[in-house]
Amino acid sequence: MTSPGEKPGKKFAEAAQQWDLDQLYHDLGAAKREKLTRTEMKYLRGLLCGYSPGEIAKECQVAQATVSTTLSRGLYRYVENLSTSKLHEQIVQASQVKNWNWVPQLLERAGYRFQLKATQSLITTNPLTLERHGIPHDHESWDSKPDISVFYDRIDEIALLKQWALTERCCNIVLYGLGGIGKTSLAAKLALEIKDEFECLIWRKLRNQPPVQVFLTDILEFLNCLPADQCLQTTSDKISKLISYFQQHHCLLVLDDVQAVLSSGELSGHYQPGFEGYGELLRRLEEETHQSCVVLTSWDNLRQISRVSSSSSARSYRVEGLGEAAKAILANEKLADEHLWDELISAYRGNPLALRIIAFAIQELFGGSVTEFLEQNTFFLGDLEYSLHQQFERLSSIEKEVITCLAFAEHPLKVAEILEGITSQISTSELLKTLTSLERRSLLEKTRSNDVTKFTLQPTVAKYAKKYGQ
Repeated sequence: MTSPGEKPGKKFAEAAQQWDLDQLYHDLGAAKREKLTRTEMKYLRGLLCGYSPGEIAKECQVAQATVSTTLSRGLYRYVENLSTSKLHEQIVQASQVKNWNWVPQLLERAGYRFQLKATQSLITTNPLTLERHGIPHDHESWDSKPDISVFYDRIDEIALLKQWALTERCCNIVLYGLGGIGKTSLAAKLALEIKDEFECLIWRKLRNQPPVQVFLTDILEFLNCLPADQCLQTTSDKISKLISYFQQHHCLLVLDDVQAVLSSGELSGHYQPGFEGYGELLRRLEEETHQSCVVLTSWDNLRQISRVSSSSSARSYRVEGLGEAAKAILANEKLADEHLWDELISAYRGNPLALRIIAFAIQELFGGSVTEFLEQNTFFLGDLEYSLHQQFERLSSIEKEVITCLAFAEHPLKVAEILEGITSQISTSELLKTLTSLERRSLLEKTRSNDVTKFTLQPTVAKYAKKYGQ
């Protein structure tokens, strides 16, 4: 149902699929004592679709302060008045809107959501539990919930990460590794298994590169700790407020795809211009004492975390490919020649994304015959090239040169041999910095024999570098 005065192509139109908007507009208008404006209707639909004020502002191309002011001075108050009259008297105290997340919950309990209207007993459920020590009533906030309905093994990794997060009470955990290796799935599985040990769970993906001010405001709004007068102006002020909250509450914050705010064209560990605030945020979350846990996923092992990874407050874990569990991917694609699956898994180092791409290609091109695929005597990348391209584009020129040198080498190389194999005139110290950066990016493999360390590349990385690295 839609309001007669609204156009079919309106913003956040999907809200009409689950909410009785006609009745809601009418009743909120009565609480306001005049009709809602088109802007108020639009912002309300955004909230009902799960958008934060910051996301609504971005969608509507207006300043976030405009949206926040409209909500806090108007719409929130109308919802409070409406909730007080609609809800059972025992829960009137819980009908105050302290955060944007409260709006859908209160209106749902008031019976405006279609699937709940026939079950009025739900309205009388005591929502005094909505407010537990100032924590948001739903305890969870996901900007995009990963699908882990199919999850491959990782039993040992989950056990280790649980130990770090719950037993050792680590405040920072970094999961890093190549694209497609399974970092996001591992973080999501961990979060779902330990979330009940925390007062709230916040999951945010940085792939879309939200400005740090917008990001912090969103988090503080969810936690109900953003002052009504918006007096926190600077990034440092907002970080201090967040850390203060984390010092008083036991929260789980997961930041996915942190590499999106890191710089390209230089060694790892630097932030893009304009995103340096994330560096301050992560540094302070690491250095300042608090009782929450922050889990980060990234292609790179973040510098400020890795340098203290042996401390009691921070850990870094390089996510590697699947072992025996990778066979489930090949079985799902109904590949033949099971006795050759280990060879396929080893060649692609158990990378789940790579194996799904290769398995699909084998099924499409060779009817599922692994034997016939291997007879081609080629190392196929397929759509994996796109993921590798993204990672190579972030490398510095000297990193690319070292990668190309290793790709064309017939065997693993020592440091001295790499110096001889590249054209750039750099010192051993500079090369070691470069190798350290490539190690943080999970692009190197190391071997050690006769007390000598040598460097090489994963086959997929070497294949890409030979094709595009020159």
